[in-house]
Amino acid sequence: MTGNEATPPPGDLLLQAVEGMARPLAVLDEEWRIRYINEAGAGALGHRADELIGRDVWDTFPEAVAGPFERLYREVRETGIPASTEAWYGPLSSWFRADAFLTSAGLVITFDDVTARHRAEEERAAAVAAREA
Repeated sequence: MTGNEATPPPGDLLLQAVEGMARPLAVLDEEWRIRYINEAGAGALGHRADELIGRDVWDTFPEAVAGPFERLYREVRETGIPASTEAWYGPLSSWFRADAFLTSAGLVITFDDVTARHRAEEERAAAVAAREA
């Protein structure tokens, strides 16, 4: 069977694949409600998935309002062009990298905690500065 003859996988297969991903993933609907979030995503945010499904993202995470994550999500929703950002999220005392793209299912967001990398970069910069001093 060639790629042109392949049928799309059944929805339950895709759901199982996304559920099993170690990378956090969420989908926001047009009204900014969390339509879907995998357990990895909910756990990274300090919740269970069933606590987040159906909730407004801005009410649930008010510290994100007017910050880099809101700007990213709105920009991608308005332009349809995939984009990413990396920023500090104070309530979790962590740096996150978020990637967003628009689909017919909603705004898809994948994200990673990159705090360890930021700390290593800061330590390297401090060590270089100390050597130069």
